[in-house]
Amino acid sequence: MTEYRTERVAPEQESDVTELLSTFGWVLVDSREIYNESTEIVGVDTTVYGDGFIGGFMKGLTGKDGSVNVRTRTNVTNYVTLKFERDTAMPHYAKLKALNDEFESKMGYPEPKKPVRITVLGAIAVLIIVISIVMAIMHNTGAELWEILVCVLVPCLFVPLIAILWVRYKKKMRLFDAVVCRLHEILDEAQALL
Repeated sequence: MTEYRTERVAPEQESDVTELLSTFGWVLVDSREIYNESTEIVGVDTTVYGDGFIGGFMKGLTGKDGSVNVRTRTNVTNYVTLKFERDTAMPHYAKLKALNDEFESKMGYPEPKKPVRITVLGAIAVLIIVISIVMAIMHNTGAELWEILVCVLVPCLFVPLIAILWVRYKKKMRLFDAVVCRLHEILDEAQALL
């Protein structure tokens, strides 16, 4: 028995997807590129000169009563439809199918984002506070209660928050690295079976 699978990919991804799926025993049987352009009107701008002195002057100058500007947008659809087949009676089919399913379940795992914005915001806030303290000391001015509270609370809130966010990022990054490592192991296992 033969099973089939169809993928819709960007033209530049065709060879990568074909190579990847061939690792799991899929064979490309058909490839069709779809390219379609369509134009749609998104708006019309009109200028009517009208009557009167200015309208008559513009009509005499241009020889027209006004102008029409049609705004259009061109939509381009371009993709490749790939049709694959795989023989279910092939050697190691069950293992290849299991590896293929595991690979696809892990493919969408997102790479974690660094907490850069909050780190920069916290660094700027602490820098402003340090500059304010230095200016107050240099000018020998006393600080009001709210200024003291801001100088104490902002670093006490931002520093632990930033530390917690970076620790979380590092944990997520280790997990992401483990998933990527497993994806490579799956590919190696599948390649060894073919």
